[in-house]
Amino acid sequence: MHRRIAPLLAVVLGAGLLTSAAPAAPAERTAAPKTIVGVAAGDKRFTTLVTLVKQAGLVKTLSAKGSFTVFAPTNAAFAKLKKAAPDTYAAVASDKKLLTQVLTYHVLAKKVPSGAAVAAAKKNASVKTVQGEKIALSIKGGKLVLNGSSRVIVADVKASNGVVHAIDTVLVPPSAAAGASSKSVGSFRGVRCVAAGVKFLVKNDLLVAAARQQVDYDTIDSDSGGSEGAINTDLPSPSFLPLATVIRLHYTNPELFDWCT
Repeated sequence: MHRRIAPLLAVVLGAGLLTSAAPAAPAERTAAPKTIVGVAAGDKRFTTLVTLVKQAGLVKTLSAKGSFTVFAPTNAAFAKLKKAAPDTYAAVASDKKLLTQVLTYHVLAKKVPSGAAVAAAKKNASVKTVQGEKIALSIKGGKLVLNGSSRVIVADVKASNGVVHAIDTVLVPPSAAAGASSKSVGSFRGVRCVAAGVKFLVKNDLLVAAARQQVDYDTIDSDSGGSEGAINTDLPSPSFLPLATVIRLHYTNPELFDWCT
């Protein structure tokens, strides 16, 4: 009996030694979170945006440490601008300075989650961009809308240096719109464009909300002790924008383009 057990025990112990000596499988490494540029580059909906960001030399800026909010136009948004305002699209795409203005107009120098943006939009707030001009926020059909016509279609895509909100319409700052096409600029002096612009703004309940800066939302005042994404509504009284400037915010909309170009 002992003669039979001894060889069996040796086999079992030997197997145990082999098992303990085998190297442990390497632990899977958690992928490092992507920057805003990395997030956009990894999504096929933003190939046009990524190409233009590279063209403008903004990759390093948008990959840097810090907190940013990017309202990212999809490929379809750029295609819509190209179709509705080909002169503007061509001018911006071929001029690095104008391109930089347009792209940085989509960037806030603070991480603003959609919840904070929606809360600000309910107060008809405006938010200052890295480019320097402001974006008007509003709510339409339960959706967060920028400058009256650009809807946020995907919100709160996290990145290591901020957050991305996908939008369905490219935002063109008034200054860039003015510099993009002399034909477009001249048309703003025409009665047809002003009349069509007022009609469009009234139809979409944008005349008061767009022309009047009811809340001067300069992103978050981190020095005031506010939480991330909070807004400061204790600000000076409203100011008014010139009507031509308000119309320029919306002139690439198909309803206005035929009358303003």
